[in-house]
Formats: sequence, structure tokens, C-alpha cells
Amino acid sequence: MRRKASLSPVTAAAMRIMVAAAVVVAVGCSTAAGAENRPAVRMLLGGEYWSMEPVQNREAYLNYLTRVKPDVIHAGVLGTQLASTIHTQGKFRAYSSIHPTDVTTIEAYLDWWRPYLDQIHDRGVKVQAIFSMTYAWGDHRQNTGFFKYYNDLWEDRLLGPKPHPHAAGLMQLTDRGQLVRDQVGYKGCVNNVYWRQSLKALLRVGIQAGFDGAMVQFPYSDGPCSSAFCQQKFRAFLAGRYAPHVLAQKFGIHDLDRYVFDRHGMPDQMALEARQFAAVSVKACFDDVFVGYGRSLNPDLIVSMWTHFRNFLVPTIGNTDFGRITDERALLPIHLWGKGENYTWHCSPMRPDGEFRLGNGFTGDQTLEYKFARAMAADVPALIQKYDPVRWRVNAAEALALGGVVFGV
Repeated sequence: MRRKASLSPVTAAAMRIMVAAAVVVAVGCSTAAGAENRPAVRMLLGGEYWSMEPVQNREAYLNYLTRVKPDVIHAGVLGTQLASTIHTQGKFRAYSSIHPTDVTTIEAYLDWWRPYLDQIHDRGVKVQAIFSMTYAWGDHRQNTGFFKYYNDLWEDRLLGPKPHPHAAGLMQLTDRGQLVRDQVGYKGCVNNVYWRQSLKALLRVGIQAGFDGAMVQFPYSDGPCSSAFCQQKFRAFLAGRYAPHVLAQKFGIHDLDRYVFDRHGMPDQMALEARQFAAVSVKACFDDVFVGYGRSLNPDLIVSMWTHFRNFLVPTIGNTDFGRITDERALLPIHLWGKGENYTWHCSPMRPDGEFRLGNGFTGDQTLEYKFARAMAADVPALIQKYDPVRWRVNAAEALALGGVVFGV
């Protein structure tokens, strides 16, 4: 049996000082957030994404929410991830588990969630659904996953007419006209108007069902694809930054209007331009779909982007190399950092392969990350996800003292 830890007088006094400081910081942050008319988020529970408790034991989870009283929880899945899997009754999984598994339409899925959302709202808690902004899953040749849903099962009565006749018309393209696909899935083109219209339709029905926001996953892109949308916007991006003679001297582009960009094999300088373009394009899609359109339906919609710090301000600890994911705010202009978000989210694990390494000096101190994220985002609260379930009270105190968001499961 584990002994209950007791605090020394010095430790208790230090904690009281920390909590007092946290209150002062939180009040200051609330004022800043209130100026932009955003609901305050100070405590967030990971909900369904991190644990099956919310969907497998509803009554127990509702009692848990009554006791803990978080501001927001993550629960439910919307968007292309839901469309990719809902018709398979759990046989096909994208990234997140979809529950319940005995429904086969988005309409039935939302009907299952409506009364549950009402019960959560009765406890003063808001619900942010997971929503992929760039990925879709399945196989376009076999017409499975998202392609099956969009091509054959699209729910017109619920979602309205399909923006484009075929799912392939929404995707990123290579210079040979092939769909872009990686180890995660297919990539929708963030500059494609039909992709954005599809996201808006999938977001709208979630808002109408009672979801209070979207935690936007996969806000990544690695440069312009070869779709007409990306090519046109990348030309405009370069034209706004360089005079014609500079484009010719620096990049060898003598006729910008006819130049075709292929993100593979770009010279380093052009690749950097492509990365900056991609960062702005991702933010433009986010702003169009979630901030602009989403908040036209619900002015208090809670939105945030799921991004990462990897090998950033702390030494490498063997985590996933995100070097190839080039647009997690890294090259975003500072005036766009966190703009429109209720809080910013950054995964920054302090442990590799599930093992804590306190003995090696990896304490999980994220003070610099919090300060950096908050300064870059003009005081928008930050949530630094450490994946550290052992020292929760220390992490919570650190988050509050630095004007951040406390995370729990």
C-alpha cells in the first residue's frame, strides 16, 4: 500500500505562493482573452481521445465532470476522419476511435451524441470535437474510407449537395496528377475551394448537433501541391514578395504566370518559400473554415490547432522526428501566431518510449516553451502536453503559474 505523501511547511508555503501567483496571471490573461471576446479555457480534459471512459461508462464520466468541473473536454470526432470510418461499423480506423460503432451514418452518430452533449452542458462543461483539417483515410483506387463515403454515401439531406462530383477532386496532387498520400493518409488541398466547402459542411452539422468547438488536427502542409488552386496561389505569393527581375535572378523564373512548381527537388531557397507559403495557406484554411465560417454559426466556437514542439528548447529525448512536418507555426508570420484561437496546443513530450528519464536530468520543465508560446501568440493561453501522468500536480501548477491551460484525462 502506498503511503500518502505529506507536504513540509516550506513546500506548502511555496505551493500557496505559486497558486496566488497563478490567480494573478490567470486574471491578467482572462482580461486579454476577454478583449477578443473568447471563452476562457483554464482546464481541459482529454476525454474520449485519451480514454474510452466517456463513451464506455457515461454515468461515471458525467459524475467525474461534476466533481472536476473542467472548462472544456475533447470528445467526439467530426470532419473527414468521421466520414472515412463511420460507414464501416468500427472495421476501419483512421486515427481516432469512433464511438458508437453500431451506427453507419453521420446523422445517426450526431443523434447519439446530442443528448449526451446536453448532459455535459448541464454541468457547465463545453465540448471540443477532434477535427482533421488536412487528412482523409481510405484507398481511392478501391473506393474505401473517405472516398466511399464522399462518392457513394454523402448525406445530402444532412450536409447539402457535394461540393465536387468526386472525392479525388478535393485532394493534393503531384506534378503528375496523382493524389498525394503518405504514411498517415491522403492529403486534402487546403487551397482547394471544394475541400474547404466539404470541411464547412462537416463542421456545420457538428455545431448544429451541439458541439462547442473543434480541436483541429494535422494543420500541416509541405509546400504547394500541383493542383490549380495551389499553383495559382503560390504564384501570387511569390509575386507579392519579389519583383520580376528578382524572380529571374534568384530563382530562374522568367515567366511566373506559366511557371509550374513541383515541391519535390526544389532548390533550397525555393523550398523555404514553399514552406512559408504552406504555413500561410494552412492558417488561411483554418481561418476560413473554423474562425470565419464556424464562428458565423456560433460566435463562441472554441477552436485551436493541434501542433508540436519536438527537439525545440529542450535536448532531444528520442521522440518522433517532426523535421519533415514543416508548418507547425514555425514559419508563420508572428502576427498570425495563435490569432483566433482560444488556446494554443503544443505536444512536447518529456519521455521517450514510455519511460521517464528523471535520473538523466529530463525533468520535464517547460517554462521556456510556455513563455515562448504565450509571447508569440500575444497572450493566448498555451497548453503544453508533456505526456506526464506521474507529476500531474506539478504540471498543473506550472501551467497555471505561466498563464497556460491545465490538462487532464
